[in-house]
This record gives sequence, structure tokens and C-alpha cells, in this order.
Amino acid sequence: MLRTRARHRQFGLLSAFVTLIVTIFATPAWASLTGPDVSNWQHPNGAAINWQTVRQSGNEFAFIKATEGPGPRNGQKWYTNPYFAADWRDAGAAGLARGAYHYAQPAKPTTTTAVDQARYYVSQTGTMHGKRDLPPVLDLEESNGLSPSDLLAWAQAWLQEVQRLTGRQPIIYTYLNFWQVQMANTTALSNYKLWFARYTSDPSQTTPPGGWQTWTFWQYTSSGQVPGITGSVDMSRFCCALTNLNALANGPAASAAASNPFGSWDHSVRQPGGVMVQGWAIDPDTTNAVQVHAYVDGSLVQPITADAPSPDVSRSYPGFGNNHRFNTVVSSVGGSHKVCLYAINQGYGSGNPPLDCRQLYLSSTPFGHLDVVKQTPKGVAVQGWSIDPDTADPVMVHVYLDGVPVQAISANDSRPDVAARYPGYGSTHGFSTALPITSAGLHTVCAYAINLMGKSINPQLGCLKINVTTTPIGHLDGVDVTSSGMSVHGWALDPTTASAIPVHVYVDGTLVKGALADDSRPDVGALFPGYGAAHGFGVTLPAPTAGPHQVCVYAIAQTPGAVNPRLGCLSAG
Repeated sequence: MLRTRARHRQFGLLSAFVTLIVTIFATPAWASLTGPDVSNWQHPNGAAINWQTVRQSGNEFAFIKATEGPGPRNGQKWYTNPYFAADWRDAGAAGLARGAYHYAQPAKPTTTTAVDQARYYVSQTGTMHGKRDLPPVLDLEESNGLSPSDLLAWAQAWLQEVQRLTGRQPIIYTYLNFWQVQMANTTALSNYKLWFARYTSDPSQTTPPGGWQTWTFWQYTSSGQVPGITGSVDMSRFCCALTNLNALANGPAASAAASNPFGSWDHSVRQPGGVMVQGWAIDPDTTNAVQVHAYVDGSLVQPITADAPSPDVSRSYPGFGNNHRFNTVVSSVGGSHKVCLYAINQGYGSGNPPLDCRQLYLSSTPFGHLDVVKQTPKGVAVQGWSIDPDTADPVMVHVYLDGVPVQAISANDSRPDVAARYPGYGSTHGFSTALPITSAGLHTVCAYAINLMGKSINPQLGCLKINVTTTPIGHLDGVDVTSSGMSVHGWALDPTTASAIPVHVYVDGTLVKGALADDSRPDVGALFPGYGAAHGFGVTLPAPTAGPHQVCVYAIAQTPGAVNPRLGCLSAG
């Protein structure tokens, strides 16, 4: 339709300019289906269109100008696009859904001229019953001086005659200003599908006139560039899913399915009492929220309203508003179940199509993980998490040491990471405890989740080994000798306590002094978190006699019978 509507292009360019200012930093990522519409203008000097290339560049449909009625614009002559037959044939062969449009030239007497133009159009296009044929299209953007009431009567006569001849309900192409002014914004034709011309990149500016809730096709630019087509070309987007487009292009028998709702079941997550289902649904005939029905094993268990905010969906399918998501828990007991979600038709469609059907196993066995087993000043620290799928209440966890039950604890600590991974269960599913150290050596710690619903399976959350030590650790860092004395320094700690421990200093094999390793050593505190920094020692001894001497330091264990290890020996003097 390029170059046949100079008046509404001015509105479109202004709108595009304003939109460019608003969206220059936020160009949307479109997912909707696209296609060009062409006329003789896309054949400069007889150049052909490579429809295979058009299809391969990602387009799904094309509109082709077929005819134009006699009017002031063409010297009152009947017109057939000389390239229509070839473009129609080749676009279909390339796998594109194809539509043919008639550029209307309304005139009086309204009924006679409308019927004449309708018959002329169908004489050139045929009945458009092919499997890739879109419905007939009335391009209405010229008034030729007719009043709004006469224009309406003319359009109704054309539409009714074409539908009688083809058995298909036509599509109306128009633009905002023409419909609001020349058609007085009539709502009498809103039962026809709309191809709406509005040159903008902002879908919020595409609200249609005339009682239409939304558009089926949106012509968004007149300056598109498409591989296979010479020069600029008008480009449009389809409102809905590929299944809807295919139904619309599948002849009169399947056209009703083009109005069926569409959507997606995106995620399913086990929740207390069933399974959380997340997704979205849209009905092509309305911007209202769609009802989704959930069936479990063939029985309806829950109606769902898809009315939650859906900015991602609205970006992909502009024109329907921003509230089409659903997120709800479908009730079901544990076990294997077939769950199906159906989108419920709101308008002219032929059915309630399934969004998906899935075989889901809803386990009733608790699950979780034993995350940490480590030695601390308070004993052996045990940490993890657990959830019972049937309830959001905290789970009881039994901890075993070397195969013997030693503690029963509630997994009610806050674990936001678990809540984020399993929404619906809350965060109070962590557990932590400290087991007293009974003996040094290698030990095995296991944790079991206790089924809250009284079932017999209490699964193991994990087992970890730990080498418990009661032997102090530390280091003799240095011995400094001066004329006034000898300084011995280092650090020591006992794994069984955060308290400072004694150290004994020996010179040449003889105990000369005991001290408490309670000086601040931030480096030691950082290396052994949980034990604090007060584990350094600095011991001053009298100046030694002349000659070499050996200085050794021993850490004194706090567990009876444990080894008092030597932290090091250094020569001095």
C-alpha cells in the first residue's frame, strides 16, 4: 500500500518521531511474527521480488495489493496490480501465509459500487481457499467525499458481498485518523479482524479505534528493509502465535481456530499440597484476562485467572496490555499425575486449546542436604536444610555420629537461599547444631529428614567424615636475643576451645617459664574463624649465658590425656 496514503503517513511520521524521542534508549526486543505488504512500487523498472529470500529472512506472511476500484486517484479506471499473480504464486511457494487486499474507492450509489468492486476483486483473487491463504482484505482509507454513514454502508456492502463470494470473513485495513474522522469512529464493524496502520515502535500507541479491543495485524512502518525486496516496504506484525496465523491462513474451515487463545506453561515447581504452575495466556479477541483450567488425571481441579503483570509477554505480543500471567498452586496429592492446562476461549474461537499436558511425579518424601560438618570451639558444627514436600512446616532432622543417634533438631533456621529455590515453602528450613567432642580421630556424621506426614521413608540428607583433633596447634615464630634479655614469640590454640591456652618455654631442655597465649593476633583469628584473635604469646626471659642455646615452646592441651605438642625450637645466643 506504499505511496497510496499520503495523509495518514504524516500522522505516522509525527508519531514515529515522538516515539523515537521516548524510546531511543529502550528499543524493544520483538518476538511477534512479521511480514511485508507489497504493490507495484516494490517492482521498480520491473524488478522481481525474491520471495524465498523474504521467507528465509524470518518473515512469516505477506500481503499483496490485488485490485483498486475506479476513483479520482486513478482516473476512474479499474486497476489490477500487474505483479499480483506472480507475487501471489511465489509468496505461497516460499511458504509464506499470503493475503490479497483491495484498495477501496467508495462512491455512490453505495451498494452498487461496493458490490461491483467486491466482485471485481474476487474475480482477480479467486476465493482464497488455499492452505496458505489469509482472508480477503478491504483497504479502507479513501472517503471520496462520502459521509460517515455512506462510507459505513459502502464498507458493509463490500464486506458482505466478498464474504458471500468467498465464504470467508474479510479483514479491514485502516488507520486512526481516517476511522475517527471519516468513519465517525463507528463501532459497527468491530466484529471484523483489524489490520491497523500506526507508524510507531511503541505498542502503547496502537490502541485501535471503533470498538476494536486490539488488532490482528499492525502495520508499524513504511520504511522497512527486507532482503529480497528492492527499496523500502511497509512492514506489519501479527498479534499472536504461529498457530493462530496458520489457522487464519488455512481456509474458511479453520479460520475460527485463529481466534483461539494461546500461551505457555513455563514452569512447574512442587509446592505444599500440589504443584505451582507458572505461565501466561492471551485470547486474540480481547485484552481481558484469560481463564485457564487445570485438570489432574482428567478432572477439573482448579480455574485460574491469567491476570498477573507480564511485561515480558506484552513486549512479545503488544496490543493486549500487561496482565496475562498466572502463578498458582494446582492441588494434588503425592504420586504420579497427568496435569493439563487449557486456555478458555473468550471470543470467536473454536475451542479451548491445551497450553500443555505433563506427567508429574509429586513426591511426598522429604529432601534436603547436609551442607557442613566442621570442628569448632563448641564441638562439631553440623549445618544443612530440609523440606517436606507436603507442608511448609519445619522438618525434624535426626543427626547420627558413627551410626548412633545423638541429636534430634528442628530445621527451622532461616535459609533465604532455600526459599528462593523452592518458592512457596518459606525460608525456615535450615538446621544447625554442635555435637560435643567425645574422642579424637575420624568420625562420620549423618543427617536424616523425618517425614512429617507419618510415612515410613525418612531419607538420608547426607553423610560427611571429619577428623576430630584435640591436639593444640600453633607456631614458634621467633627468638630475639639482646644484652638485656631474650624474647620468645608465636601463637597457639586448642581446637576444642576458643579460650587462650598456656604455653611452656624450655631452654636447653629445662622448663624456664609458662605463659598464657592471649595476645591479639588478628592474622590467626582470620585463619581460624570462630576462635577469635587472642592466641598470641610473647615471653621475656633473662639474658642467657654466653654460648649457643636451644629454645623450645610447647602448647598445653585442654583435653585430659591429649598430646602437648611442640610448636617449634630455635637456636639463640
